[in-house]
Amino acid sequence: MSDDTDETAAALGRIEADLDDVEAALARLHEGTYVTCTSCGRAIADERLRLQPTTRWCGACAPAARDGEPVAGGGALVAPVTPEDRVENGSLPDAQDG
Repeated sequence: MSDDTDETAAALGRIEADLDDVEAALARLHEGTYVTCTSCGRAIADERLRLQPTTRWCGACAPAARDGEPVAGGGALVAPVTPEDRVENGSLPDAQDG
C-alpha cells in the first residue's frame, strides 16, 4: 500500500468510528439514557456533554473507560437521570440557548 492509501484508510477508520459514536449517542438519546454514564449510572455533566456530545462516561469514569481499565464502582447503577428530570431541575439549556 502507498502512503496515500494508508492515510486514506486511517482517515476512513476514524470517520467510521466517529459515526458509530454519533449513532450510539442518538440511540441513548432515544432510550432516555443520553445523560447517564454507561459505567456508573450517574449523570454526565452538562459542560462535558457540550464539549463532547458523544461521550458515554462521566468525568470520573472516562479516563479508566478509555484505557480499558475497570471503573471504580464496578458499574453499580443508580437511578438513570432522564433529560426530562434535568429540564425540571433547570440543568439543560433551552433549544434556543444552543
